[in-house]
Amino acid sequence: MKRVMFAGGGTGGHLFPAFAIAEEIKRRAGADARIRFFVTGRDLEQRLISSRGYEMTRIHVKGLKRGTTAGNIMFFPILLIGIIEAVAKVISFNPDFVVGTGGYLSFPAVLAAKLTSRPAFIQEQNSYAGIASRKLAPYADLIFIAYEDAARHVKWTEKCILSGNPVNPQIGKVEPDAGVKEFGLDPDKRTLLIFGGSQGAASINQKVADSLEQFKQVKNLQMIWQVGEAPEMIGRFNESGMSGVALKFIENMPAAYAAAALIVCRAGALTLSEVTAAGKPSILIPFPHATDDHQTKNAQSLVDADAAILVKDEQLPDLNLVSLVKQLLDDDSKLMQMGMSASGLGRRGAGEAIVQRIYEFMGWR
Repeated sequence: MKRVMFAGGGTGGHLFPAFAIAEEIKRRAGADARIRFFVTGRDLEQRLISSRGYEMTRIHVKGLKRGTTAGNIMFFPILLIGIIEAVAKVISFNPDFVVGTGGYLSFPAVLAAKLTSRPAFIQEQNSYAGIASRKLAPYADLIFIAYEDAARHVKWTEKCILSGNPVNPQIGKVEPDAGVKEFGLDPDKRTLLIFGGSQGAASINQKVADSLEQFKQVKNLQMIWQVGEAPEMIGRFNESGMSGVALKFIENMPAAYAAAALIVCRAGALTLSEVTAAGKPSILIPFPHATDDHQTKNAQSLVDADAAILVKDEQLPDLNLVSLVKQLLDDDSKLMQMGMSASGLGRRGAGEAIVQRIYEFMGWR
């Protein structure tokens, strides 16, 4: 029996790479695999993990708030409690190894692996490595990175393996008709997919909500809109009479990508890995407060390849988003060229490559 524990930051951006790695382990090991996730207790992570049939174990952990001292008074006491809990959970489950996919939840989990003399691996999604990956690098046995720049930030370059970001292997394989059917859409209309990560994006949501009446006037257009932690936007969508669907969270992203003719989204590393794997044209609106402005740097790589259009978050209030969307949707050759360029940037097979290196490290076949 192969036993593995995973820990991500409690958001979809950290969980989905873990799922891709876990699915590859399950594919190889079959019934001989037992997988458990550390969780913080958030509804989102519990729903995502339980829907995939994985076990969960909760520990107490708290994220570090940048730029505030008062908000971090309890950080270290809670972290110490989390480490003690993680050590107990690791001893109890007795995993062969632990995988951390970033975020504050990774820290006690990976540290617990090393304190109990077990291998630990890190998967870092961003070009600017997160604080958890940087602090855990000395303790990790291997560090899987998606961008070469990440090696410079974690510093332990001899441990770094450029693998790309593992994404759901079904992305790019679902037929458009199946995607349209999944969301109950009109097969004769073109679909605009809008999302801002698993928690949503306030500025994008506000812009879309304010533009619904204009979007409704665009001929043969429908929408899949993930509103995240702003369920009131679903009411605004339904009241507008816009064709399509607004959801708090999109459970089947491969189907959503398949249905989409154009995407409007943030520029997180995992998001862009999925967009390029799907081979879809996009309008990218980077989160302006990302560390070292890494989302803008992520987006620029697609813009330089003519795979995407970049819009700064500060430009949103004055931007005629509907006009930009319509301009692109009216130009089939432009959309096709952008999609092909995006597909050319896609790095597929990252999950398989990561598991292969882990198997080699473990001496497994």
